[in-house]
Amino acid sequence: MNQKNTIRLCFFFWAILGSWTLAAQEKPFSELALGVRQGYQFSRINFDPGIAQSVNQGFTSGIILQYLSQPQLGFQMEINYSQRGWNVPEFGEPIGFRREMDYLEIPFLTHFAIGKKSFRVILNLGSYVSFLLNNEATFYGGPYEIYFQDKFVKTFSYGLAGGTGFALRSKIGVFQAEVRGALGLTDIYSPTETSFESAPEQFFGYQFSYLYRFGGKKRKAAALEQMIEEPQDLQAPETDENETGNL
Repeated sequence: MNQKNTIRLCFFFWAILGSWTLAAQEKPFSELALGVRQGYQFSRINFDPGIAQSVNQGFTSGIILQYLSQPQLGFQMEINYSQRGWNVPEFGEPIGFRREMDYLEIPFLTHFAIGKKSFRVILNLGSYVSFLLNNEATFYGGPYEIYFQDKFVKTFSYGLAGGTGFALRSKIGVFQAEVRGALGLTDIYSPTETSFESAPEQFFGYQFSYLYRFGGKKRKAAALEQMIEEPQDLQAPETDENETGNL
C-alpha cells in the first residue's frame, strides 16, 4: 500500500471512529429515530491527468437510522441507493461518452444540531462506503473504449461526506432538508491498468428526509416523574415504650 492510500485510510477511519465516539458518550438524553430520504445529486470523476467532462445527474434514496445521545449531538447511519457517473463531451455532440454507475452507499455520520426549539440548523460529518451494483457505458464516438473499459472499474469505494441544512421537529416526526457533498478517497480506475494516475469520485446534491422518533425524554426527568407518581411512605421513627415511660 502506497503512502497516498495510507493517508486516505487514516482519514476514513478517523471519520468513523469520531462519529461513534461522540455519539456514544453517556448523557442524560436518548432518542432513536428511523426514517426515509430522497434526493437528487450531481457527480463527476476527478481524473489526473484531467479531461474535459460535464457532471452526471442521478437520484438517491434510502433509509436513515439516527441516534441522539443528547439534544444537539448524535450518530446517523444510512443505507442508500445512489446513481453516479460522469459525462465526456465530444465536439459536435452533446455527450461523447457517458458512464452510469449504481451504488449501494452506507454513510456513517456525526449529527450536530444548533437550536433547542422545533427549528434547528443541522450539520452531518463523516465517511461512507459504496458497493457497485450496476455499471453501464454509452459511447458516442472517439477513442474512449481504450480508456474507459468496464473491466477496469472498481466495485468498492470509500470516502468522506458532509452536509448542512435544517430540521423541523414536530409531534408527527422530524422533517429535514440537506445539501451534501462527498469526496472519494479511492480511485475508480486502477493506476496500474489505465493511464490515469488517480481517479477519485466527487458528488454533491440535495435531499429531503422524514424521521419518526422513538423516545427522547431526558432520563433525569423521567426518573423524577416516577418518584412523583410513586411517593415513598415517610414514617415517623418508632419510640421505645420504656423510654416513653421514663419521661
